[in-house]
Amino acid sequence: MKAAVTRLAPALLVCCLAAAGCRTVGDWLAGEPQSLAQYHAAEELFDDDRYLEAAVAYRAWLLDYRDAEDLLRPKVMYKLAECYRLTGDHPRAIRTYRTIREKFARSPHPEVRDLVEKVVEPRLKDLERPPAKKPPDPRAEKPG
Repeated sequence: MKAAVTRLAPALLVCCLAAAGCRTVGDWLAGEPQSLAQYHAAEELFDDDRYLEAAVAYRAWLLDYRDAEDLLRPKVMYKLAECYRLTGDHPRAIRTYRTIREKFARSPHPEVRDLVEKVVEPRLKDLERPPAKKPPDPRAEKPG
């Protein structure tokens, strides 16, 4: 029995570290999982108005942690959609907002449902609204 436990211990440690978002034992010992460090780096780029770089960092986080369905994933997706919106890439922003709505509207977490209802839905409505028609320029009309 002791031999079986000894053989399983490293595998159990790896599973626990992976569940915590740590890529290495060093990440775990440092106190911050790699996923959070990567998230904070993306947040710094966003806060510095470096939206294109932040979008790359958020996409990388989403790819690296595609199985993460915790409270952070919808927030990262929202920030990615904001990067797209703020750089004028409205089609991608709309697709990302719609994905958030589809995946998280029925989340068991009230803060995630609030994000969808109070933030994502209004942004989506604004972006999906057709642009207002400009009145014709009277100088452009040809005289009689």
